[in-house]
Amino acid sequence: MLISCGKCGKRYSVNDNRIPQGAVSVRCPYCEASVPLSASRLPEKKHKESELDETFREKSESAVERVFLKNTASFGGSIVFRLFMPFILVVLTVTSCILYSYFFSVPKLIEDQINQRAFALSRTLSSAISQPLVLRNYLAVNQSAALYAELPGVAYVSVQSRDGSLVTGLFGSMDRFDQNFARDVLARGFPVEIVHMNPIPEKATVSASNIIVGGRKIHDIGVAVRGNSGVVHVGLFMDDIDAAIMRSLRPLVAVIVLIFVAGAMGIWWVSSSLSRPLKKLTRTTEAIALGDFDKEVQIHGKGEIMDLALAVESMRIAIKSAITRLKNRQ
Repeated sequence: MLISCGKCGKRYSVNDNRIPQGAVSVRCPYCEASVPLSASRLPEKKHKESELDETFREKSESAVERVFLKNTASFGGSIVFRLFMPFILVVLTVTSCILYSYFFSVPKLIEDQINQRAFALSRTLSSAISQPLVLRNYLAVNQSAALYAELPGVAYVSVQSRDGSLVTGLFGSMDRFDQNFARDVLARGFPVEIVHMNPIPEKATVSASNIIVGGRKIHDIGVAVRGNSGVVHVGLFMDDIDAAIMRSLRPLVAVIVLIFVAGAMGIWWVSSSLSRPLKKLTRTTEAIALGDFDKEVQIHGKGEIMDLALAVESMRIAIKSAITRLKNRQ
């Protein structure tokens, strides 16, 4: 029977069997005040017991319904999803920032290196042919130009005289150019219009420009020969920039993939170590909800999951003891 003290406000339960027959009041164990009893406590007891039974039955039915509908839960509510999604978002964000910074800065650095190489080749070639060009020793000029044209990555080398006429023009590798362009070069020789695509401004000694020759993007450097006796043009393939970017990108991609795989394996291990005992604990609580109070909670370990398992085991024992007492009273 549930009794409420009007003086101290305490509420507590009293066993009806321990109340003397015909008693009209009981003494509060907290403040020693007299608490009057209702004249119809037995019907009230039955009424409250019926309400408790109805409430327990409704909650039990609701628990059973949740047990049978558990398989409809979406993957989005699982521990694996909750751990993997933030990790994937972080990895994608960091990877995007790294790749953006990489493609924003590295191509410029590589292009600058190609520009420096083309300038160095043009400068050294102009120094090597300055005297033969003045002496009109075009055979020596052609031999020096041929040596530079054979270097890796060199598209072409050309030399102009003081009056702008083409002294020599040699391509490095015709296999990298368009086939139609290669046939025209073999038929007509070095195209003169190439040297006019990157003219050196007046009162300047160097000019750099990216041009298209034979379907290929070329970085052309024009350098005036000492004494203004002519102009040297050296063209380098820009395709090498893309190849260099991809080669330098491979280690970075490998590191990112390694970090992602290691992180995914770590998260999978953590989620598995959490989900396995939780699923086992869920099956035990479902059995308790279905009325199997003899199924013990068998989870070993430590930490919060073990504390939860001990709490469920205490609940199971308490429910089983309460049911046993109810059966004994009947």
